[in-house]
Formats: sequence, structure tokens, C-alpha cells
Amino acid sequence: MSSIIELIMDEPDHLKCLFVNTLNSSDKCNFTQSIDDCGYDGMIYDFTHLVYCDIGDEYRAASLVVLFAILLFLFLSMGVVADEFLCPALLTISKTLRLPDNIAGVTFLAFGNGSPDIFSALSGVSQDKPQLIFSGLFG
Repeated sequence: MSSIIELIMDEPDHLKCLFVNTLNSSDKCNFTQSIDDCGYDGMIYDFTHLVYCDIGDEYRAASLVVLFAILLFLFLSMGVVADEFLCPALLTISKTLRLPDNIAGVTFLAFGNGSPDIFSALSGVSQDKPQLIFSGLFG
């Protein structure tokens, strides 16, 4: 490892993964594997390892195109799921309750949009972590 990476690695707790762009290409993989901020924290796949270790700098443009294509696919999949499953369910609920479409859209879509915040606040209550409650609800 170079002297720069050794100086950086002396205090790995304060490092951010953003510093990987200041290193030369031979040190980037070691840096991303040793810094906690570059970890993938429960994601299905570690894309940081893919970009900096498996692919490297010589194919950086190709890796960005592939990652952008994956991101586009995920957004399109989310749109299909919303169109095929969530909207018909909302329509069924509004017909059952005899609500006009605009009222159903305003109320139920707002509840659906706010439900992750409510569930994170409830998990903060159950885990006795008030900072999770306030940070989730107030930003």
C-alpha cells in the first residue's frame, strides 16, 4: 500500500467512502474493503465491491452504464408493480367504501406514503430509542 493509504487508514472510523476517489486505482479496492462507510449494510449485493474491486478503473464507464441500466430496470419494475397491483387495490377499496376517486387518492395514497415513517416511529418506541422516533418524523 502507498503511504497515502497508510496515513488514511490510521483513523478508519472517521473516514467516508467518498475519499476512495482521491486514491490511485491500486489502492481503491483495499480502501473500500477496510472502511465501514463503504459497507453495504444489508443490501442484496455489494455494488461498491463490484465497481472498485471486480471491474476496476479501466472499465469504469462500462460499469456505470451497467449500474444505470440496473437502476432503470428497478424503477420500471416499481412502476409496473404500482400499476398492476397497488392501483387496482386502491380502486377496490374506494369502491367498497363508496368514495370518489379523488378522495380515495388523496387519503389512501397519503397513508401509503406516510406508512414507512409511522412504522419506523413504532419500531423506535418498541426498541426504546427516542432518537429514532424524532429523526424519522421530523427529519
